[in-house]
Amino acid sequence: MTKRSAVALAVAAAATTIVAAPLARGATGSTQCTDGSRACVISAAKTYIDAFLSHDGSKVRLAPNARRTENGMVTGTSGREIANNLSTNQGDHAIYALRDVRWFVDGDQAIAYYLQDTAAPNTNAPHTATVHLAERFKVDRGLIQQIEAIFWASPGPTPESSGWEAPSH
Repeated sequence: MTKRSAVALAVAAAATTIVAAPLARGATGSTQCTDGSRACVISAAKTYIDAFLSHDGSKVRLAPNARRTENGMVTGTSGREIANNLSTNQGDHAIYALRDVRWFVDGDQAIAYYLQDTAAPNTNAPHTATVHLAERFKVDRGLIQQIEAIFWASPGPTPESSGWEAPSH
């Protein structure tokens, strides 16, 4: 082995260690985790919830064969379809705030209870409803496989509370 080959091999090994180490620890944030940790399951599911405000489904960590149901109706049969819906569904543009997210995680399953506040999109209209959501996520290797949403929309001029203390961060 030449000196040049040895240096290239050492650089490649160091780069692999630097890139792979955060993934192995279940890192959150912009680095996608791939383990089965609680932090990884929440991190993946949170990309979906965050897309309600960003309207950018391309950042959601969805498996190609992901499936979504809403109040018992199938609303997505692939990751591409679910991501496209998050990016293009005009009804979701009424959501102006997400709050009081509470996570319950058991293995590769996470349930998020949270509130969405809505108003007529692209106007200065006042608050129109508080949506109470329960969403179950099944996450495998950092990708969302299943989303099951159950919700109730409560119309009214002011945001409602969940009846629970706001989660501490």
